[in-house]
Amino acid sequence: MPKWKVVWATNVYVRNGPTRDSPKVAELTPGTIVQELRREGDWLQHSKGWTLTKAGNNICMAPVTGAEAQQTQQQQTMDNSSAQAQPVPTGVVSSRFSLRPF
Repeated sequence: MPKWKVVWATNVYVRNGPTRDSPKVAELTPGTIVQELRREGDWLQHSKGWTLTKAGNNICMAPVTGAEAQQTQQQQTMDNSSAQAQPVPTGVVSSRFSLRPF
């Protein structure tokens, strides 16, 4: 199965299912690489949940190919922490604004 990399400038949400209405369960930071388990339209299922690969014209995740894929495999073998998802706090209101297309 292919690997995907977060290419969006900010964190992307990981959801419980392949819809924007599904609860957020975590976030992936830019540069995080995950292994594809399944695709459903623009949604990608991986070990942490479901993430949009694109929202409108915005590309959020891109396939990892060629030398980068080999390099990533070696790096993840040595350090599995690069694909760690960060939990989304519940019940917390942030005063920071961010633009997220999804």
